[in-house]
Amino acid sequence: MVLIGRRHWTGGKDGNTMAWHYIARALALVLVTGGAVVLFRNWDRRHDATEGKVSSLAPETKKLIRDLDAKRPIVIDAFISAEIPEQYARTRYELMNLLKEFRSEASKNNRSIEVNLYDNIELYSEEASLAQERFGIEPITRMVREKGSFKEKQLIIGAAFKSGLEKVTIPVFEYGVPVEYELVRSINTVSRGERKRVGIVTTDAKLMGGSVMSGMSFQQIEKHPMITELEKQYEVEAVDFNGAVLPGQYDALVAVQPSSLAPEQFSRFVEAVKAGVPTAVFEDPLPFAQSFVPGTGEPKQSPGGFMGGGGPVPKGDMRQLWDLLELDVPGKPSMQGTFNPSLAWQQYNPYPNLEMNVNDLWVFVDSQAPGAFNSLSDKNPITKGLREVLALYTGVVKAKSDAKLKHTPLLTTGTKSGLLETEAAQRVLSRESTMLREEGAATGEQIIAMAIEAEASPAAAKPADESSTEKKDVAAAPAPGIKVIYTADIDMMLPVFMQLRAEPNQSQDLRLQFQNVTYLLNTIDYLTGELEFLEVRKHQPIFSSLRMIDSVKDDAANRVREKGKEFQTEYDTLVREAQEKIETDIKTLREEVASLQKQSADGKVGRAVVQEKTQQFAIKQEQLERAMEVKKAKFERDREKSVRDIRREADQDVTKIQNLVKFTAVVFPCIPPLIIGVVVFASRRLRERENITKSRLK
Repeated sequence: MVLIGRRHWTGGKDGNTMAWHYIARALALVLVTGGAVVLFRNWDRRHDATEGKVSSLAPETKKLIRDLDAKRPIVIDAFISAEIPEQYARTRYELMNLLKEFRSEASKNNRSIEVNLYDNIELYSEEASLAQERFGIEPITRMVREKGSFKEKQLIIGAAFKSGLEKVTIPVFEYGVPVEYELVRSINTVSRGERKRVGIVTTDAKLMGGSVMSGMSFQQIEKHPMITELEKQYEVEAVDFNGAVLPGQYDALVAVQPSSLAPEQFSRFVEAVKAGVPTAVFEDPLPFAQSFVPGTGEPKQSPGGFMGGGGPVPKGDMRQLWDLLELDVPGKPSMQGTFNPSLAWQQYNPYPNLEMNVNDLWVFVDSQAPGAFNSLSDKNPITKGLREVLALYTGVVKAKSDAKLKHTPLLTTGTKSGLLETEAAQRVLSRESTMLREEGAATGEQIIAMAIEAEASPAAAKPADESSTEKKDVAAAPAPGIKVIYTADIDMMLPVFMQLRAEPNQSQDLRLQFQNVTYLLNTIDYLTGELEFLEVRKHQPIFSSLRMIDSVKDDAANRVREKGKEFQTEYDTLVREAQEKIETDIKTLREEVASLQKQSADGKVGRAVVQEKTQQFAIKQEQLERAMEVKKAKFERDREKSVRDIRREADQDVTKIQNLVKFTAVVFPCIPPLIIGVVVFASRRLRERENITKSRLK
C-alpha cells in the first residue's frame, strides 16, 4: 500500500517529500517487532496451545518443583547438535520446550532453576568441547535409516544437572525414554543432596558384572544396564550377605535368583526380609537366556577351573522364603533334594509377525489376552496404567489359603493358561518336544508377580528394630513390616528390553509395546517410597501428526513386510528344490555304493572297486554340496537385494509425500495474501482512475 501511494509521499516536482517519514515508520515497526520478540522470548509466562498439551508438565512434576529447596539453586546445561536424525526430532522438541517450562514453573514458585541451552552446536565446536570436558557428554553414533539405506550418524543430545556438590549427567536422551521423567528424576536427585541406597544382592545373576566359567575359559559379564539406570537416581551397592543386613541399612534390596546363594547367605537374606527390609525378589525356575544362572530346582555347579572337577555345591532352599512370605508355589521336589517350580504357559501372541522361536511359554501379560481381567493390576501403583509386560519361561505364585500377609497380584495371565513341569519346559527349550504334546488343558489364570506386605495394624506399625527383637514363629504370625515384590521370572529384565525401550524403532515393523523396564523401575521406586516418579514415568504427551503421512508410512511398512515374506518363501522354495535335486543326483550313486559294499562283504566284488566307487561318491557329493552353497549364496543375495529394493521404493514413496506436504506448506500460505494484495492493488488503482479523464492518463 505504501508503494501504491508512492506519488503522494515522494512529493513530485513541486511537492514536499515524506520519504524520511515513511523510513522512520518502517524503522519504528522493526524496533517494535524486535522488542516484542525479545520480550516474549524472555518472558516466563507460557501458555501451551497445542492440542495434545505436549509442552505441559504433569501435575506430579509441578508438585516436585514446588517441593524443591529454595536454598539449593539448580543449574542445567543442555547440549543439542545442529544435525539431529528424524527419530530424535521429537525428543529435541520435547527437551527444549520442557526445559523452558521447568524454568518458568520454578520462577512461579520462587525456586531457582537456571537453564543454559546450547542449541544447534557443531560436533567439533567449542560448545561440544565444553560438553565433553566438563560434563562427559560426547557425540554418540546411531544407525538410522534414510531413503532405503542405513547410515551411521553422530549427534549430541544430553544434559548435566548440578546443585551444590551433587551432579547428575544424562549423556544422551534416548528417543524411547520420556524426556520429562529423565528431567524430573535428575533435578530431584541433585536437589536433595543425599540419595537413597539400593543394595544389589550378589548372586549368580551377576548384575554388578563379573566373570563366569564357560568351557575352559572365563567369560566376562558386563554390568547390567539396569544398574546404570538405577545409579542415575540411587546410591547402588553390592550386598554379599556375608554378614547380617539390618533395617535402615538399605532403602531397598534387589535379589535376582537368590536361590543361588550359599545356605548361610540365603538364611541371612531371609532374616533381612523378615526384619522388614523392602526387597524385590526375582526368582526364575528356568532362566531362558542366561545359561550361567541355575534355575530354582537346578543344581549349582562348582566354579571348577582349568583343572576341571567340582560337582554341585549347596544352595539356598527357596521354600524357607516362600514359607515366610506365605506363598504356595506349584511344582514338585527334584532328585537333588531341591524343589522344581512349575512354569506358566498361555495361548496368546499379540504379534503375528513375531513367530520365530515363540511358543506358549512366552507369556504376554496383556489385558487383551483371552479371558484376561486386570492382568496388570490397577490396585497397586507399580502396574497401574501399564499396558503390556513380557515374561519368558516364567514361574507361578499364589497366596496360601490361610495367609495373614496382604497379597496383591501384579501380573496375571488370561484364562487360556496352565502349568507345565520344569522337565517338560526344558525339553521344549532344547527343541526335543513341542508345547502341543506337553501342556495339556488350560487351568485358568496364573499369577506370575505378587506384592506381599504386612496388613496395616498396631503391631505392624512398630519400628523395625522393635519388631525384629520379637522371637515369633513365622508360620504362626507374620513378621510385621514385611514389604516384598516377588516376580517369578528374571528374563523380563534382559538387556534387550532396555535397548527396545531406548530405541523402539529397532522393532518398528513389529511395533513391540513391552513395558518391562517401566515395571522394574516402578518396583524399585515403590519399595524405596519414591512414588512420585511412578506417575511422572507414565505421563507421555500425545503428539499430533499428519494422518496422510502416517497412512503412507503404514502402507509402506505393510508392503515391505508382505514382500519380505514373499521373498523369504521364494528363497525357502528355491533352496528346497535345489536340495531335492542334489538328493536325486546322488541317490543312484549312493545306492550303487551300498550295493557294492554288500557284494564286497560277500566276496563277489573286490575291495579296490568299492574304494574307487566310494571315492567317486565322496567327490560327487562334495561337488554338489559346494554347488549348493554357491546357489544358496546367490539366492540370499537376490533375496536381500529384493528386500532392499522394495524398502527403498517404500521410503521413496514416504519421502515423496513428505516433500509434497513441505512444498504445499510453503506455497499455499503465500497464496491468500497475494490474492488480497492483487485485489487491493486493483481496487485502489481503479478508484484512483475513476475521476481522471482519458487524456490525462496518457
